[in-house]
Amino acid sequence: MKTLPIMLVISSNSTIQNFFTVNFHTHFSIFQFDSPKEAFDSAKLLDVKFVMIDGKEHESSLSSIRKYFPSKNTRIFVISNEIRKSFLEKALQAGVDDFLQVPLLKEEIEEKMFLVPRKQTIQSKVEEIQRKSIEKGGKKQPSSPRLFTYPKEAPPEGSLRFPGCVLYIQVDNFEEITINEDPSSVEKFSDEISSFLSLQLRTFDKILLYSSEVFILFLGDTHEKEALLIAQNLQRGVAKQHFSAVKSGATVSMVVASIAEKPEKPLEEIKKILEKAKAALETKGSSPSSLLSL
Repeated sequence: MKTLPIMLVISSNSTIQNFFTVNFHTHFSIFQFDSPKEAFDSAKLLDVKFVMIDGKEHESSLSSIRKYFPSKNTRIFVISNEIRKSFLEKALQAGVDDFLQVPLLKEEIEEKMFLVPRKQTIQSKVEEIQRKSIEKGGKKQPSSPRLFTYPKEAPPEGSLRFPGCVLYIQVDNFEEITINEDPSSVEKFSDEISSFLSLQLRTFDKILLYSSEVFILFLGDTHEKEALLIAQNLQRGVAKQHFSAVKSGATVSMVVASIAEKPEKPLEEIKKILEKAKAALETKGSSPSSLLSL
């Protein structure tokens, strides 16, 4: 059996983690790490094809990143919108192959990954990166998914892509977290979580506000295995996120359900899933950060 090439994603940013999980999992074995050293210690005996490192989080590590991955067969990409000449030159001199700008675009990354790199001086490479950055910045970028207040509002059934997955997300110990907060803070907390989740999604995914403590995500063109990875990334992201409306941190429990083929009445099917998901969490009990499949 042929094994998939290995890609390492070095970032604690769940948006970046989810992007690579969703878009490249069928062609790569993807391993995610919070730091370059952690990645090296875990993958030093593996034949790593690509390293995607968050330049915003790990700028200080870029000068030594090639020491961790010395093989010429390993290509290193820095995820960063920084276009300072000194920053770009330092990274390229240290052995970085190229840069990926946010918002990340699958087609753009594939082009950089699979085209044979042209021979360039560092100066000409810097000038090219700066020029493309300015060009990309002038283009209209995809917006975040719209938030629907469910069941009063629901996404048009024709906009739902199948196969798809429903993620039922419930804030753990919501009443305990918000018991000492005023009503406006509770509402703000809900808005902050909505915004956080929205930033993790693709434009064709859907986010539904079910109540102050329950959110529903519909992930289009997504199978259950992918959805479980996305759910795990979201749980880690929420746990790390600072929400200004509450004094303590937050965690979420999730239920994942897949819909392989488009049903005759998609919204009715989603409604049935929500009822089953709620019952599944109630049966599971109050254990925080639960992740269940229907």
